Amino acid sequence: MGIRWRIQSWVYRPHRSVNADREFRKLETTVDPAIRAPMSPSLKKVVGIALLFAFWLGTDLWSKHWADATLADPFHPQAVRISAAEAGKTLKEVVQKRLELPRRR
Repeated sequence: MGIRWRIQSWVYRPHRSVNADREFRKLETTVDPAIRAPMSPSLKKVVGIALLFAFWLGTDLWSKHWADATLADPFHPQAVRISAAEAGKTLKEVVQKRLELPRRR
């Protein structure tokens, strides 16, 4: 393993010396314990709740945007019941009167 490792280190990293590799390995193994420390259960709960809230907020805003773009369209299909007083009028006239739309020619 030692010879193979030296050959690989020479082939893949010719600019490093053996001492530099040893120093690098020391740095690799001496990582700050605070970085490796697991999250506390209360912090996990807070992060989980924050992620859940962010997901809910994103889907809520998306659904409101979709409803505004899709359903708040004047051409969206709506059920219209014609009363006896409106029997002789066209559908366009009835809808314009009910929705108080400006008359177009």
